Amino acid sequence: MLIDHIDHLIQYSVVPKRALGTILEFIQACKDDKKPDGKYALYGEDLYALVQTYQTKKAEDARLEAHRHYADLQVVLSGSEHVYWTPNQNLTIFDDQLDTKDMVKYQDVRKTGIFQLDSDMFAYFAPWDAHAPSISCLNGSPTQVHKIVFKIRVNHR
Repeated sequence: MLIDHIDHLIQYSVVPKRALGTILEFIQACKDDKKPDGKYALYGEDLYALVQTYQTKKAEDARLEAHRHYADLQVVLSGSEHVYWTPNQNLTIFDDQLDTKDMVKYQDVRKTGIFQLDSDMFAYFAPWDAHAPSISCLNGSPTQVHKIVFKIRVNHR
């Protein structure tokens, strides 16, 4: 798991080099053109972007999730949210949708890390990183977040 300002993304090797320029251009295009929410294929199913606008939720409504075939690169364009994180070893599966949606949700509520993602920040989650994004900050009141989730295919089993 990584968290940093988007200006530092080029310093990390988690994004394939051939995709880095495409990702940075897409982020800028979303800022400039206000792309509508939806799925955008960048390199077919190897790399795609989900543009999302939503209201944050209460921490007690959060559920940890992880993926098998994709890493998440989550970039906040506007707003702020808290994110819980923990390694997914020894977590109890609540809902296994790995075969249909490449997602597993866990019933465990333990969260070993919590951090805040603000505008122009990113978080990178590998398949072993259980994460619960979209959580309201401070007093728990919902706020609007505009975010891109890049789904990056990885060779993990």
